[in-house]
Amino acid sequence: MYKSIGRASLSGGTISVQDGPEPATPGVLVNIGATSVCGGYLKISGSRFKGVMGHEISGVLDDGRRVAIEPRNGCGECDQCRQGHFARCRKGFGKAFSHGGFAERIIVPEKSLVDLPPSPPVKDACPVEPLGVEFHVVNRIDPRTGRHVAIIGGGSVGMSRLAVAEQRGCDVTAYVLCDFQREAAEAAGGSAKCLAESDAVIETGGTDSSVAGALDLVAPGGAVCLAGTQNKTTLPFSIYTKEVTLITSFGYCCAKHSGWETASAAQFMAGNPVIAQTLITHRFPLEDFAEAFRVAQDKSARRFKVVIEP
Repeated sequence: MYKSIGRASLSGGTISVQDGPEPATPGVLVNIGATSVCGGYLKISGSRFKGVMGHEISGVLDDGRRVAIEPRNGCGECDQCRQGHFARCRKGFGKAFSHGGFAERIIVPEKSLVDLPPSPPVKDACPVEPLGVEFHVVNRIDPRTGRHVAIIGGGSVGMSRLAVAEQRGCDVTAYVLCDFQREAAEAAGGSAKCLAESDAVIETGGTDSSVAGALDLVAPGGAVCLAGTQNKTTLPFSIYTKEVTLITSFGYCCAKHSGWETASAAQFMAGNPVIAQTLITHRFPLEDFAEAFRVAQDKSARRFKVVIEP
């Protein structure tokens, strides 16, 4: 028998740790080292999940191989997948496995495994998957040395994008809400100073106000990347007068121009231990999942990534 999170109500209902049968679907068994709480769960707090949540996973195979997990991929057969643009799959960018990582073990397809370098420790490597998403975002804005990039949002997503853009040679400014986020931005190599205009702006909030703020910050002829995931927004008239280029970003890919983005994220974390030290602010055992989720929802807490370690 193995332990996992059972049916969970994100609206404040019962979150239980349950014993259950060993996972037995086809694939590769991964012994989970850590799984972080995705901010997307916090946006759907009125929903109910059946089964096991968690997709930001790192772990070890029975043979000692250290891996992170790509939880979503395409069909592998359509024109977009053949080009490496899995998020644009004609059949949908779907889940690669049915059970998530808030458990002791999980079975995933072989193609979902991302090899980890000798460092960082496995328990620090669960942000590889969301960091792969941030590599895709930054690749979408044509990063280059000296280009000024503004990032609206100072949470774990904003900090990750800041670190990746800085690594690509960009001059990065983060627009943050508090001293805790400002300190993290500076530790990641960016700045929290407010500048008048930026060549490119990455919007992370997913709200009308954050989109409007991004369009205010971008220089004429610049680019705004809408990466905050929203259903609809109202665009101000300045989008026309500034001749702004709108870019969207979703997921990650393995295209010729960018390489395998989750693998790049794994290498990036290996060479920059400060990334995990900055992003992972809270750790909880599996038995304390309810408290971990409460902390993840608490906007007053000094927290970025909340991690579950079975």
